[in-house]
Amino acid sequence: MATESLQETYTTHFLKWESYLSNVAQKIRRELYKSGLKFSIKSRIKTIESLNVKRIQLENLNAVGSKKIKDLLGLRTIVPFQEDVEQIIDMLHNKFEVIEIERKSENLSYREFAYDSVHVIIAVDDENFAFPQPCTKCCEIQIRTILQDAWAEVEHELIYKSDLRFYNESTRKKLAALNANLTLSDMIFQEIKDVQKESKKWGQERFQELQKKAAQINANEVSAYISKEKDLPSQKDTSNSSKASDKKLDRTLMEALENHNQKNYKKAIELYSQALDFNPNLKIRSIIYHHRGMANFMLHSEHRALQDFDISFQCDSTNYRALNNRALVLRRMGHITESLEDFKLSLELKKDQPEVYYLRAQTNFELTNYNRALEDLTASLKLNPTYQPAIELMKHVSNKMAENSEDSASL
Repeated sequence: MATESLQETYTTHFLKWESYLSNVAQKIRRELYKSGLKFSIKSRIKTIESLNVKRIQLENLNAVGSKKIKDLLGLRTIVPFQEDVEQIIDMLHNKFEVIEIERKSENLSYREFAYDSVHVIIAVDDENFAFPQPCTKCCEIQIRTILQDAWAEVEHELIYKSDLRFYNESTRKKLAALNANLTLSDMIFQEIKDVQKESKKWGQERFQELQKKAAQINANEVSAYISKEKDLPSQKDTSNSSKASDKKLDRTLMEALENHNQKNYKKAIELYSQALDFNPNLKIRSIIYHHRGMANFMLHSEHRALQDFDISFQCDSTNYRALNNRALVLRRMGHITESLEDFKLSLELKKDQPEVYYLRAQTNFELTNYNRALEDLTASLKLNPTYQPAIELMKHVSNKMAENSEDSASL
């Protein structure tokens, strides 16, 4: 093709190409905003000079008929993590006609470190503009992590625009080492991200159980227990004033439990506090503090919940449920050692708690104490062989232990 013809096409359609790129970029932005990804997008149209150079290269290679220029129009999407790259590729498959995907690192051996990026070629279906020869009517979307983009920019200035032959062996080794460090950093960042996601997943599952218990309590069971406590010989007081006080306590506590079950947690907390004003015995106070702690937990008042669970256990040193919930809140607040101590004490008070062994196993799993996690899961499944959460976590623990064993063997 003559240079003049290429120039004419370029000048005639340039603004239309710009408009097309802007529309595609906006569509990608909308989709990525929905997914909550952090990203930046850049767009560019190949300069007439670059286009001419590429055209001449193809002509010299006699490849004009078989090889086309695919990056006349280009977008670059930059994201923090490697997993984000794959998410964008999936989105492009759903929203555009993908012609080709090129992963620049796939052709490299494990000894090589060079420019890495994913190039997704999408079809251009706009009939309002033409492409010059030898360009394919398509748009190239490059997807990179922040570190990949940083290396690509430096590489373009120092290497792509220069002749690498002019660099001595020492300089080439240093450049390769720098790129290797960036690649390793990307891998480490992704591993940290994966651990965070896994921890968050286990954390959500762990606290769902507490939320379920805190959101719905058995009022009849609580009432029966309190009646039993009041009927004990050491607790009996047959005076009229005591009977009247007991009735008020019962009414207040039942109203508190009803509000709790109806998710009126603020009102329930107010009524639990009123019930405590009747000065019931320590075991009953322990129950009231425990339930007020659960109501506070549902209102995300974790410090108040922790305080209530703590007082509940002080009132009754056999209240293992208060210990379990205190352990969960402590773990949520990052007090891991104290949390493990509470789980241990709870299991000393009541050994047949498969869910507590499981919860302690989760904590040890997050701390990478896989052997201890395995011991707790074994104990949990011995008590309840069909306990599905423990079965699932056992698979994760076994996989991690196998990975560690392989890593040790390779050293």
